[in-house]
Amino acid sequence: MRTDTTAPRRSAGHASSRINIAGIFARAALAALMLTPMFAQTAAWAQAAAAPPALPPLPPAAQALPDVVATIDGDEISKQELLARAQTMRFQAMQGGAEDPAQAEEFLPFLLDALISERLVYADSKARGVSASEAEVSERVQAVIAGYGGEEGFASALAAQGLDREYVRRQVELNMAFDKVMQNEIVPELEIAEETMRAYYESSKEQMRLPASYKVRHIMKQVPANAPAEEREKARTQLAALREMIAGGAELAQLAKVHSDDERTKDDGGEMPWLVLTGRGGEFDTAVAALEVGGLSDVVETPVGLHVLQLMDRRPERVKTFEEASGEIRNALGAVMAREEIQRRVAALRASASIEILM
Repeated sequence: MRTDTTAPRRSAGHASSRINIAGIFARAALAALMLTPMFAQTAAWAQAAAAPPALPPLPPAAQALPDVVATIDGDEISKQELLARAQTMRFQAMQGGAEDPAQAEEFLPFLLDALISERLVYADSKARGVSASEAEVSERVQAVIAGYGGEEGFASALAAQGLDREYVRRQVELNMAFDKVMQNEIVPELEIAEETMRAYYESSKEQMRLPASYKVRHIMKQVPANAPAEEREKARTQLAALREMIAGGAELAQLAKVHSDDERTKDDGGEMPWLVLTGRGGEFDTAVAALEVGGLSDVVETPVGLHVLQLMDRRPERVKTFEEASGEIRNALGAVMAREEIQRRVAALRASASIEILM
């Protein structure tokens, strides 16, 4: 029988504020408990259907596993389930450009440990009535299928990884049970003291730095990259004339409503959302960075066309205030606490379970 020990911690500090962001915490905490939560698998299946990587064969040791690789209080974890999880992880890792994790000796034992934790938490939640109904599971499975454009795309994604529908349904059911445990039991009990949040803020200010941002109006003439030179020159001449009008006192906002080809901004007088420059150079970034507030650029060329830009406002680089950062701080600290609580529960369940590893 295996047991783990993790000291529980449900709160941080003294004077506290209640947390009510279960979805965010659930994802972070489950990612620590389970190697591949359902939603990560969904992304991997979609990628595999589009461009399945060429996976090398599993190591001989994987093929030689017994049909049952572990039991938990008599409940079996099969070789088939373990290898299905392994395939999902391999696709996900290699689609992301990583090496095949199956070549690591500890890969399958690590996956098996995650499967055991999942089973324990799921069995406990189901025994206490904290699990999804058949109807809820079916609805979620249909949503997964719809994400692939229907049955055909879903079947292709499964085939690419050697998975079947029953495996998907079981993963959906497990994940929904974890969500309910998080939302109904763990997150409502988590509390974070303001002094703890402020200490985190003071120690993490460099990670909370906001880059300089710019508010810009523009008039754009859309010119495809492969457009003839005459078309590009015509657009440049039109914009140069409009720029002269603006320099002479005309309002760029009024001219943009009539002359701009940018359908997203023309009705707002060419006003763009607050922009952060890419840092990669280019005419657009260079022109914006050089402008004073109220200043007008020369005609600027980008991959989508030509523009005349006017800088409306500029915000300098700065560190977020505590108030601005409090939401992400609460999320970060809450995710740690939720993970610790899940680990504590898993440790307690392992201590009382009869677990036999057969591989």
